[in-house]
Amino acid sequence: MISCIRDVLSWAHHPNEAVDPRINDAIYTVTANGLLLATLPEDLKNNINVVKAAISENGWALQYASPVIQDTKAVVLAAVRQKGRALAYASPVMQNTKTVVLAAVRQDGWALQYASPVMQNTKAVVLAAVRQNGRVLEYASPVMQNTKAVVLAAVRQNGQALQYASAIMQHTKDVVLAAITQDGCALAHTSPAMKNNEAVVLAAISQNAFALIHATFALQNTKAIVLAAIRKSCLVFEYASPAMKNNEAIVLAAIRRNGLAFEYASPLMQRNFNVIEACGISLARDPMLIDLFVSPEIKSLAWVSLMRPDAFTRHPSHPCQTRFAWIATVIRAQKTTRQFGGARSSAESAL
Repeated sequence: MISCIRDVLSWAHHPNEAVDPRINDAIYTVTANGLLLATLPEDLKNNINVVKAAISENGWALQYASPVIQDTKAVVLAAVRQKGRALAYASPVMQNTKTVVLAAVRQDGWALQYASPVMQNTKAVVLAAVRQNGRVLEYASPVMQNTKAVVLAAVRQNGQALQYASAIMQHTKDVVLAAITQDGCALAHTSPAMKNNEAVVLAAISQNAFALIHATFALQNTKAIVLAAIRKSCLVFEYASPAMKNNEAIVLAAIRRNGLAFEYASPLMQRNFNVIEACGISLARDPMLIDLFVSPEIKSLAWVSLMRPDAFTRHPSHPCQTRFAWIATVIRAQKTTRQFGGARSSAESAL
């Protein structure tokens, strides 16, 4: 810090000119905390050396500088290189100066929002901004939001930036693929045709299973699409179409990954013994899930009460074997009686 203060003080020295002690004191003050520039008299806020010392410590101090200093290129450059969004406090002339704006957006892409409309329409500036933070495409001009190179750079950095692209770009397949490769849920910001494109939706799902939510109903009702999503994350089964929730192959695929998916199966599938058996085996691997997460409707089933943790302590020397033997006995009893209510007595007598 001492060397920094010496450097700053050296700016104020001129041959045969004494340094105002107030300036020295001010420099020491703002070098410790740049924002203390706000507390200084107006004449010191107009002193380039005091302000330089302040922004060297904290670029946000530019907001407290005088209008003359906020219009001084060397000072503004120093500020935005330290805090890009300090561009907000630069003069309109500086917000329209390419070298200043480039320095700001390279440090913090969000600074683009404070650039002049001319700069927001300058390709080099916008490219630098979106490469730092893709979402700042929001602040680019409509022309830039429709410029393929700019949009591609933005979505490669952040797929969600696609929401700020033009409708044409949201319908351009290679742009869409770049976005969903970075974030599958960027599918939400594509055109209706892209949401109905099987290859696009599969690519989105491969990155994030929950992209299924943003596909068209027709694809949410397509077995291959839903299976791909479930294989990525069984939790997405909740968002499958009613027809898929009534499809035994789909339901079994979800439940075999996580028995709690049983809750989202259709009523018909919840009465399907193959589904019940798969659910029981899945939950048997972690019976504590029953108490923690399973819905009251599932808890009411007799086979669930038989699977409670205390049912697995009868033969603690072989817990895994006991769990599977127990659930298999319950399922056999259910298939014999065809009634959930009779499962307990039949299963217990079988052990």
